[in-house]
Amino acid sequence: MRWIATVLAVALLTGCQGREPQVTNAWVRLPAVPGRPAAAYFTIKAGDVGRTLLGVGGTAFKRAELHESMAKGMRALPTVTIAAGEEVAFAPAGRHVMLYDVDPAVTPGATVPLQLTFGDEKSVTIEARVVGAADPAPE
Repeated sequence: MRWIATVLAVALLTGCQGREPQVTNAWVRLPAVPGRPAAAYFTIKAGDVGRTLLGVGGTAFKRAELHESMAKGMRALPTVTIAAGEEVAFAPAGRHVMLYDVDPAVTPGATVPLQLTFGDEKSVTIEARVVGAADPAPE
């Protein structure tokens, strides 16, 4: 009887996890020039339900904007939609989050919290590793 309860619990937990957005590989590159914006990168997997990323918040910076690099510059994105079962990467030379007025106490090797807010009122808070302007992306 106990094994039935265990199997049911695992099945229920696994089903719930598929419904939640998952954010992985989070990192922040500090600017080369102090006072300029930093950039945040990560990968979002929508889960069983499509998601719309509305924005990113945190305590290490004053404001954030979703952006996308293009052949001739950058453009702000009001939201980013991730279809059910799909994932979207925020990476250098592509989608990214500009972080403005980063706390000067944030240094390479530290971690900073990023809170991603989705249109279905879900939010996910993750720790992002901080790297310097000339440092390679973390693996």
